[in-house]
Amino acid sequence: MKRILLGTTIACLAASAGYAAVTIQDLDVTGDQFASYEEVMNAIPKMDMVDFKAIDANGDMRLSAEEVSATEAQNRLAQHSMLGQDDRPIRNLDPDGDGFIGWNDMARVYPTMTHLSFEGVDKNDDGRLSYEEFYDPDTQIAIAQCAPSSFMDLAAMDTNGDNFLDMDELKGGYPAVTPSDFRTIDLNRDNRVSSVELLSPTALCLTGK
Repeated sequence: MKRILLGTTIACLAASAGYAAVTIQDLDVTGDQFASYEEVMNAIPKMDMVDFKAIDANGDMRLSAEEVSATEAQNRLAQHSMLGQDDRPIRNLDPDGDGFIGWNDMARVYPTMTHLSFEGVDKNDDGRLSYEEFYDPDTQIAIAQCAPSSFMDLAAMDTNGDNFLDMDELKGGYPAVTPSDFRTIDLNRDNRVSSVELLSPTALCLTGK
């Protein structure tokens, strides 16, 4: 009876505050009936560690159904917008919900990310990313740099017809490219970008910003 009354009370509070109650099922990716900080971030990107620890009453760094249903937890969770299921990164990257993201999954969702970049963020070198590794700042930076891009052929930007691109020509096709980006793409340092350099993984990442 107490459990029923508690659920009713939370539902009433949620309704009066103008939001739907968050359940453990909304946050749990792996199906173990708990939600790690990374799983919470997957659903609520703006959730910070201060709020997470406040909800994590027993301090075991994971949220249980009971902890999530507490009134204070619901109030804290309601302060942040929750992503829809189709917009959550881990839903697409870890479809089997085993708690790990393989290289093939990363390449499918982020096609311009190189295997070298993947290995660089795979901290324990086990050939897969845990959710913690995925939300590591280094991984998020790598993903931001290698977002899918719309590739432009060199000929479409080569205004003087010399089969190379100078800074102005490259910027004409990719306005966000900076002089620093140009120097990075210019692998042989001849102050111009060839078709080979334009097709390099580094160039694809930088032009896709």
